[in-house]
Amino acid sequence: MDAARREKKEHGTLAFPFQIYPALDGSEADDSDFIPYHWHPELEIITVDAGHVSLTIADHTYEGTHGDVFFAAGEELHEIRAAGRENQFRSFVFAADFLQFSRADQSEFALLAPLAEGRLRFDTCIRAGEPGQNEIRALLAQIVRAWQVQAPGCQLAVKAALLGIVAVCAQYGRLVGHQMRRARTIRRSS
Repeated sequence: MDAARREKKEHGTLAFPFQIYPALDGSEADDSDFIPYHWHPELEIITVDAGHVSLTIADHTYEGTHGDVFFAAGEELHEIRAAGRENQFRSFVFAADFLQFSRADQSEFALLAPLAEGRLRFDTCIRAGEPGQNEIRALLAQIVRAWQVQAPGCQLAVKAALLGIVAVCAQYGRLVGHQMRRARTIRRSS
């Protein structure tokens, strides 16, 4: 990976590795409509919120329209172009291991660990109207609301919604990589 293209910006904090761009408090004064080629170890979810946005992810160019959702894997080169205020996008950047549990369960083995290790990844593009897209957009809207309010439990609400996105993508076959096995019920002896 080209070290010169690694984004230098920290996304969130060590205690809470999650960030939304552009900032919801309006602190980003430049209103950048061009995010040049870059990569970072974190995952990124990009939503097209208005108009048309051009994205290049892993050498493939996409023209996104309102409602489309894009995913950039960790260490995947990507850029975003949205010319003019009528074309808007939002990015959600987070460390994949942030979603893992300290007590492993079936979802940890089948989904979360492979996602954090890069053996499993989100489909790059889910277009408006495709299966799962509405659910993902609703979960992202929950994240935005929780982030804006910053009430106690905000971080847990964000994490729960991100886990919901993983679940929706698994349900609709929008995770790619090693073959996922159906979850087996673990029975405990009494």
